[in-house]
Parts: sequence; structure tokens; C-alpha cells
Amino acid sequence: TIFGEYLYEAMNKGTDDAYVGLFRIFMVWGIILVAIGVGFGSQLYTESSIPGGFLEYPHIFLLEVANGQSYFVIPGMPEFLIRGRGPNMFYNLGAALLIIAICFYFIDIKKNYGNFVKMLVYYGKVSLSLFFVHQLFLGLFIGQFDVILFLIINITYVGFMGFLMFLWMEYANGVGSPEWIMAYMGSFGKKKRKKGDGS
Repeated sequence: TIFGEYLYEAMNKGTDDAYVGLFRIFMVWGIILVAIGVGFGSQLYTESSIPGGFLEYPHIFLLEVANGQSYFVIPGMPEFLIRGRGPNMFYNLGAALLIIAICFYFIDIKKNYGNFVKMLVYYGKVSLSLFFVHQLFLGLFIGQFDVILFLIINITYVGFMGFLMFLWMEYANGVGSPEWIMAYMGSFGKKKRKKGDGS
């Protein structure tokens, strides 16, 4: 995408001005896209009122999950939060740009390497493994807990997954992880090309 090209150019230049310029581009466009998504997607939908219903937008069931508590009732899900709707696309892209911009600002521009930032960097390195492994246990959380309890358990689960990845990467050298498989396939491809050039 065009944002990927901006990121690639800034990384190639490696100067502070390039980094600050990239941060501004991502921040401004992130705010604009989030505003567009929220502005055009503020209408509330339920499973019965959304065109296409549950079969077309299965994530609408999260409204029922969110209302599975006794504190308050949510009348509907905003369109910008429903996956597959147009405003959701703008909102997701804008939110992603904002997260990248904020992380880029603190890590690459300000170079604040506190414990929290180090944790985020580590989670980023093993993000592919985390994505696949957490799918194995995802079913344990569906409709099982109250909203408040779910928040506590979810944070604990994320911490446990990070610790599991640490053990896997440090003591088993990441053997069998998606990152290890991709690195192995890349090195195998290089060896094959070298043999082809030699012949």
C-alpha cells in the first residue's frame, strides 16, 4: 500500500527527519480514517436489524456477549465495529495507523526503551506464533465469563502466552514455530538458488 511505501522509504533513509515525517503522515491519516469510520458508522445495529443478518455478519453475536452482564444494556453495535461493513474498514485502517504511529514515536524517535516497550517489542517478534497458538485455546473464552472477569482473565492469558513464547524461543530455539519455519524455508531457498547458480 501507499503507507507501506512511506514506511519503506523512511526506513531506507534512516534519518530523524524521515522518521518524524513518517510519524506525522501516519498520525494525521490515522485520525482522519478513524473519524471517517466513526462518522459514517455510528448507526447501531442488532442481529435482527442489520441487512443480511447473522449469516452475513457473524460478528454481530458479540453484541449478545457484551450484554451478557447485569450492569447495563447496550442497545446495538455501531456499524464501524461490525467486521465486513464499509465504515469498519476505514476505522480498522485508521486505528492500525495510529497504533503504528504511537509505537514508532516512542520506540524509534524518542527511543524510550522501558520495560513496557521491551515487552511490546518482544510480543511483536513472536506475534505470528502468538496468533496461531492462541487460536487453540480461543474456544475456552466464548460465552464463559462475565465482562469484568473476562478482562482480568484475558490479560492473564496474554501474559501466560508471552511467558510460553519466551520458554519456546529461549530453551527450544523456537523450533517448530511459524517464525522458525519461515526462516528455514528462506535459508533453504537461498541454498537451492546458490546450487543452481553454481551448476
